[in-house]
Amino acid sequence: MADIVLAPSAHCRDVATCPDSLDGRIARRVIREAEAVCEPAIGPASLIAEGDSVDVVVSTGALRLTVRGAASAAAALGERVWVRLGPKRRLQGIVTAHGLVVAE
Repeated sequence: MADIVLAPSAHCRDVATCPDSLDGRIARRVIREAEAVCEPAIGPASLIAEGDSVDVVVSTGALRLTVRGAASAAAALGERVWVRLGPKRRLQGIVTAHGLVVAE
Protein backbone atom coordinates (compact mmCIF):
# COMPACT_ATOMS: atom_id res chain seq x y z
CA MET A 1 0.00 0.00 0.00
CA ALA A 2 2.96 2.28 -0.41
CA ASP A 3 1.37 3.89 -3.47
CA ILE A 4 -1.66 5.15 -1.50
CA VAL A 5 -1.58 8.68 -0.16
CA LEU A 6 -4.15 9.60 2.47
CA ALA A 7 -5.65 13.08 2.30
CA PRO A 8 -8.96 14.68 3.27
CA SER A 9 -11.50 15.30 0.52
CA ALA A 10 -14.31 17.85 0.59
CA HIS A 11 -16.30 16.12 -2.19
CA CYS A 12 -16.15 12.55 -0.86
CA ARG A 13 -17.89 11.84 2.43
CA ASP A 14 -16.75 8.21 2.78
CA VAL A 15 -13.13 8.68 1.77
CA ALA A 16 -10.64 6.10 3.04
CA THR A 17 -8.77 7.61 5.99
CA CYS A 18 -6.23 4.85 6.63
CA PRO A 19 -4.81 1.95 4.60
CA ASP A 20 -6.44 -0.58 6.97
CA SER A 21 -9.89 0.72 5.96
CA LEU A 22 -9.22 -0.66 2.48
CA ASP A 23 -8.56 -4.22 3.70
CA GLY A 24 -11.09 -6.64 2.25
CA ARG A 25 -12.35 -4.05 -0.26
CA ILE A 26 -12.17 -4.28 -4.05
CA ALA A 27 -12.12 -1.70 -6.81
CA ARG A 28 -15.39 -1.61 -8.72
CA ARG A 29 -13.91 0.50 -11.49
CA VAL A 30 -10.57 1.98 -12.56
CA ILE A 31 -9.26 4.43 -9.95
CA ARG A 32 -7.07 7.16 -11.40
CA GLU A 33 -3.93 8.55 -9.83
CA ALA A 34 -4.70 11.18 -7.16
CA GLU A 35 -8.42 10.30 -7.17
CA ALA A 36 -10.21 10.06 -3.80
CA VAL A 37 -10.93 6.43 -2.96
CA CYS A 38 -14.52 6.22 -1.75
CA GLU A 39 -17.86 4.58 -2.48
CA PRO A 40 -18.87 3.66 -5.15
CA ALA A 41 -15.33 3.29 -6.55
CA ILE A 42 -14.59 0.62 -3.95
CA GLY A 43 -16.80 -1.86 -2.20
CA PRO A 44 -16.73 -4.96 -0.06
CA ALA A 45 -15.35 -8.14 -1.55
CA SER A 46 -17.94 -10.73 -2.52
CA LEU A 47 -18.51 -13.56 -0.06
CA ILE A 48 -20.49 -15.48 -2.67
CA ALA A 49 -19.67 -15.92 -6.34
CA GLU A 50 -22.16 -16.64 -9.12
CA GLY A 51 -22.90 -20.36 -9.14
CA ASP A 52 -21.61 -20.99 -5.60
CA SER A 53 -23.47 -23.55 -3.55
CA VAL A 54 -25.10 -21.77 -0.61
CA ASP A 55 -27.27 -22.66 2.37
CA VAL A 56 -30.53 -20.72 2.47
CA VAL A 57 -32.19 -20.32 5.86
CA VAL A 58 -35.95 -19.73 5.96
CA SER A 59 -37.42 -18.92 9.37
CA THR A 60 -40.95 -18.33 10.54
CA GLY A 61 -41.82 -18.39 14.23
CA ALA A 62 -40.15 -21.42 15.83
CA LEU A 63 -39.67 -23.17 12.49
CA ARG A 64 -36.27 -22.97 10.77
CA LEU A 65 -35.60 -24.65 7.43
CA THR A 66 -32.24 -24.81 5.67
CA VAL A 67 -32.03 -25.73 1.99
CA ARG A 68 -29.13 -25.87 -0.46
CA GLY A 69 -29.17 -23.74 -3.61
CA ALA A 70 -26.93 -22.01 -6.16
CA ALA A 71 -26.28 -18.26 -6.12
CA SER A 72 -27.49 -16.48 -9.26
CA ALA A 73 -24.92 -13.69 -8.87
CA ALA A 74 -21.97 -12.58 -6.77
CA ALA A 75 -22.82 -10.80 -3.52
CA ALA A 76 -21.05 -9.24 -0.54
CA LEU A 77 -22.00 -9.25 3.13
CA GLY A 78 -25.42 -7.63 3.61
CA GLU A 79 -26.30 -7.62 -0.09
CA ARG A 80 -29.38 -9.29 -1.60
CA VAL A 81 -28.90 -12.27 -3.89
CA TRP A 82 -31.22 -14.57 -5.82
CA VAL A 83 -30.69 -18.28 -5.17
CA ARG A 84 -31.78 -21.04 -7.55
CA LEU A 85 -33.37 -23.93 -5.68
CA GLY A 86 -34.05 -25.97 -8.80
CA PRO A 87 -34.86 -25.47 -12.45
CA LYS A 88 -38.01 -23.42 -11.74
CA ARG A 89 -37.67 -22.16 -8.17
CA ARG A 90 -35.82 -19.09 -6.94
CA LEU A 91 -35.62 -17.34 -3.60
CA GLN A 92 -34.11 -14.00 -2.62
CA GLY A 93 -32.21 -13.44 0.59
CA ILE A 94 -29.45 -11.48 2.29
CA VAL A 95 -25.86 -12.72 2.54
CA THR A 96 -24.97 -13.09 6.23
CA ALA A 97 -21.75 -15.11 5.94
CA HIS A 98 -19.63 -16.99 3.39
CA GLY A 99 -22.03 -19.46 1.76
CA LEU A 100 -25.02 -18.46 3.91
CA VAL A 101 -28.14 -16.58 2.79
CA VAL A 102 -31.10 -15.71 5.01
CA ALA A 103 -34.41 -15.59 3.13
CA GLU A 104 -36.55 -12.49 3.46
